[in-house]
Amino acid sequence: MSKPEDLVSRPKSRGSAARPPATIRTTDEETRKLLGKLAHDLRNVIGPIGNAAELLKRTQKLDAEGRKYVSLIERQNERLLALVETLRHIDSD
Repeated sequence: MSKPEDLVSRPKSRGSAARPPATIRTTDEETRKLLGKLAHDLRNVIGPIGNAAELLKRTQKLDAEGRKYVSLIERQNERLLALVETLRHIDSD
């Protein structure tokens, strides 16, 4: 097992592609898995928010200000979903 200082001071060989040490690759893999779990958990929270906004829009007689707020919730919900999808793609690479 390499010590942290070994990773920094290790000379690079000439003519061959530099490959990260196994400890770094493992850390990257663990990070991707964590991001995938985070994305899944966030998606479980974001979904009901969007559903609630849709129900408000369909079932409530909203004035202009109410429609504005529901629209804001929907737009922000879409932004959050896009961010979560980005996290999911990091996990699948």
